Amino acid sequence: MTEEKGMLKLEDDLAADSAGAFKAEVMERLQAAFAENKRVMDAGAPPSQFARLNELSSALEAAQRVVEGVWENAHSQQR
Repeated sequence: MTEEKGMLKLEDDLAADSAGAFKAEVMERLQAAFAENKRVMDAGAPPSQFARLNELSSALEAAQRVVEGVWENAHSQQR
């Protein structure tokens, strides 16, 4: 039986990360980007920029859920 490869290298890296260190690093980077984006939004962006920043916030939150889900799925059989 051959090992199934993910669509993205990120999937493969998360699957190989049994200790969760890589997942934590990715989550930290996403959270830092989210915090910076929120800081810019809170500083008072013009409406056209605010809409894009709001979409970016949603995308960063979704990315965090995806990373968590991919890691959990890859390691749920190991528990």
